[in-house]
Amino acid sequence: MAYGPLVVGPCAPYRRPMNDILDLPPGRLAEASLALAQASEVHPIVDHSIRSFLFARLLADREGSVNDAAYDEDLLFAATVMHDLGLGEHAQGQARF
Repeated sequence: MAYGPLVVGPCAPYRRPMNDILDLPPGRLAEASLALAQASEVHPIVDHSIRSFLFARLLADREGSVNDAAYDEDLLFAATVMHDLGLGEHAQGQARF
């Protein structure tokens, strides 16, 4: 299935303004997840993980999944921000992934 471009011209096909899409979720889970990533990963990897969340949010919005009962933005943020913890300094050795 082809999705085409995520942003098309000045009127993107999303249900929320672009500035809202770029906001990170508030709350303890988001703060703890981000703090863990920042404490163990280099800055470019943390930035990559945040971009992964923003892309996942855009995709969920585009597909209409944001209104599903199963959509949990805090959990999505935690999963995407921590998905590369195996590259951080706290996960050295053979079993880092």
